[in-house]
Amino acid sequence: MPAKPREEGRPTVTLTTTIPVDDVKDTTWFKDGVELDTSDSDKYSVKVKDGKAALIIKDADLDDEAVYTCQADTFEASTEFKLPEADKEKMPAKPREEGRPTVTLTTTIPVDDVKDTTWFKDGVELDTTDSDKYSVKVKDGKAALIIKDADLDDEAVYTCQADTFEASTEFKLPEDDKEKMPDKPRKEGRPTVTLTTTIPVDDVKDTTWFKDGVELDTSDSDKYSVKVKDGKAALIIKDADLDDEAVYTCQADTFEASTEFKLPEGITDGYK
Repeated sequence: MPAKPREEGRPTVTLTTTIPVDDVKDTTWFKDGVELDTSDSDKYSVKVKDGKAALIIKDADLDDEAVYTCQADTFEASTEFKLPEADKEKMPAKPREEGRPTVTLTTTIPVDDVKDTTWFKDGVELDTTDSDKYSVKVKDGKAALIIKDADLDDEAVYTCQADTFEASTEFKLPEDDKEKMPDKPRKEGRPTVTLTTTIPVDDVKDTTWFKDGVELDTSDSDKYSVKVKDGKAALIIKDADLDDEAVYTCQADTFEASTEFKLPEGITDGYK
């Protein structure tokens, strides 16, 4: 049988560990703390036999350099994988979509039996059901938010909430990623604007928003969306233009707060 060609000089890598636990049949593998989807048989395969576990990484490249952790019952072991220099030298550069990286934000959750987390971007809850942009993983006291094709719009403070736990981290793109990232076109120069406020009232689920004293029709999902969670309220204004400059007021039960919105200088240059 002829040898199977290897993709563009990329090797197949096998990471192995001995498991000092009896009768282990299954293992879970993590890459830099994030659980791997080892059901992707084109990229990974896992073997467990006679007290040994192996993770096989196919067509390994620079994106695969990481710390890999094997978990089996109460056992855990980690190893750092780096490509040999000889493989790096003959490996062609792997194109990345328009210079945009995939970013993983991780945190350890000191709360027992947490299965779900909620993530916020600059205080506004993220729609992590958008699988083209985000994915969330929670396992064994660790939570991760994966941001795909990250660009300048993704620079923000991200907050993870789980039960009574909350932790925040600020994400900024590395300078080398910014330098090779093309300008992202914005629809006719119009930004999406988020107005946020903290509501000092217990158990608020609904808010009413006003623009210059007139109640907004926030059912217009093409223009507005409203979020309320954990004492924070947000009004999102899509494709904001000069007509949206106004004083906005949020009402919730006996609470009321107002803020004036003006477009930043120079942002209307591309308006038609």
